[in-house]
Amino acid sequence: MLVDIRADVTPAVLARIRELGGSVVNGVPRYRSVRALLPIASIERLAALDAVRAIRPADKASTAAQVSAAPLAARGMPDQAITRKDNASAGDMAHRSNLARTTYGVDGTGIGIGVISDGVRTLAERQASGDLPSQVTVLPGQEGGPLSIAGLVTGQGGDEGTAMLEIAHDLAPGAELYFATGRGGEARLAQNIEDLCAAGADVIVDDIFCFLEPVFRDGVAARAVNDAAADGCFLFSSAGNAGNLNDGTSGVWEGDYAEGTDFEVDGVSVGKAHDFAGGVEENRITKVGLSFVLQWADPLRASANDYDLFLVDADGNVLASSTNSQDGSQDPIESINSSSDHADARLVVVKASGAANRYLSLDTFRGQLAVATAGQTLGRRESGDRRCRRRPHRCRSRRCLRWHGVDPDGQLGRAAPDVLRGGRRADYSRELLVDRRGTATEAGHRGGDVRFDVGT
Repeated sequence: MLVDIRADVTPAVLARIRELGGSVVNGVPRYRSVRALLPIASIERLAALDAVRAIRPADKASTAAQVSAAPLAARGMPDQAITRKDNASAGDMAHRSNLARTTYGVDGTGIGIGVISDGVRTLAERQASGDLPSQVTVLPGQEGGPLSIAGLVTGQGGDEGTAMLEIAHDLAPGAELYFATGRGGEARLAQNIEDLCAAGADVIVDDIFCFLEPVFRDGVAARAVNDAAADGCFLFSSAGNAGNLNDGTSGVWEGDYAEGTDFEVDGVSVGKAHDFAGGVEENRITKVGLSFVLQWADPLRASANDYDLFLVDADGNVLASSTNSQDGSQDPIESINSSSDHADARLVVVKASGAANRYLSLDTFRGQLAVATAGQTLGRRESGDRRCRRRPHRCRSRRCLRWHGVDPDGQLGRAAPDVLRGGRRADYSRELLVDRRGTATEAGHRGGDVRFDVGT
C-alpha cells in the first residue's frame, strides 16, 4: 500500500521500512515526510517507532489540464500561431507574446523558467522535432510520469510537463528551461519548488494540485512558495478548471457548521449531521469528481474537534466513510475516494459529540454538488507570495487569508465584501487581508497515528 509517513527521516526509519518488506519512494527530511510502499500488515509495526508521528494513505494528486477550449477565432483572436515547429502554442497569440517580443525586443534571454507537472515522457522526441531546445535541465530523479495507477500500468500519460515546456519555449524562446515532477506528495512538491529555484529558475509554473493540501493553513508547499518568493523566485500556479458558482458548476461547499439531526449508522447515533441549507443534510453529487475531501478550521496536527465524512445512497445507506479521530494531534481532514459508482450519491458531514462548531470546506475536485458555494481555489494557490492564474489580483500581505477570516477558535471572522461572496470572482479571488491567527503548533508525540478511510 502506498502511504505518506510523517516522521523524522533518519537512516533507522528508512531501514525499518525496508525490514518490514516495504520500499521507500522518497524521503524529504526538511518536511519530515516519507512516501513508501508498505505491506498493510506492517503499518502498525512501523507506527510503533517513536520517530513516526502519523501514517495515512498517500495523498493523491492531479494535473489541472484544460478539458476543452473554444477555438481562438471564436474569442476574436487569429486562429494561428508561430509555425516553426511540429506543435505551436496558441497561447503565443492569446497572450500577445509575439507582439511583446517584437515590440520590446525581449525573448526571455537571461531568465530561467521552471515547470512542475506530472512528467516529460516525450521530451527527447520534442527536442528532436525542434519544439524544445536541446538543453532542458531535468532535476535528477525528478522526470516523473503518470499520476494515476492506470497510467503507470498502461504507460500512458505523464507528459503534460513536456507540453508546458513547449508553451514556455514558444512564449519565451530565449529562456533556460527546467523541470521537476509534481509526483510524490506535497512534501516532494515543496522540495522541488525549492530545488528548481536553486538550480536557476526565476519563475516556476505548475498545474499540479494535491487533494489534501490544507485549506485553512499554509501547508508545506505553500510555505515553500513563500520561501522561494523571498529569494526572488516566483510561482505561477494554475487555479484549476473545476467549475464556478456563477455557471452552476461548483463542486464546493464552504460555510459555518450548522447543526442538523442525529446521523445514525446501524441504528446508533454517531453525531449531528451538518445542515447545508434549508434542512438539506445529504448533499447530492450531481457530477462525480476526483475525490471527496472535508476540511475544517483547526490548526494542522492539532485538531481536537472530531468531524467525519459519509457517502450515502438515496436511501441513506452508507456507501463509504472517513472517520479518523481528531483528539488533539491530528490534521482537520477527512477524505473518501470517488468512483463512477458514486453518481447521485450524497455527502454527509457529521460533527461528533463534544466537538466545537467550525468553518467547513467540502470539495469534490471537479465534481458538482446540488447545494454549492464559491470557494474552489485552495492550498498554495492562496499563499501570500504566489500568483495564481485566473485571479484578478494578488494578495498584498504575507498573511493573506481566505475570503473569510478565522479566529483562534476556528470561528468565522469578519466577512469579506459582498462582491467576493458569490460567483466567479469569489471562486478565484477569495482573500481578506487579515492576520492569520491560531497558527498551528507541533503537538506532543503520543505514538504514531494510523489513519485510513473506512469502507473506501
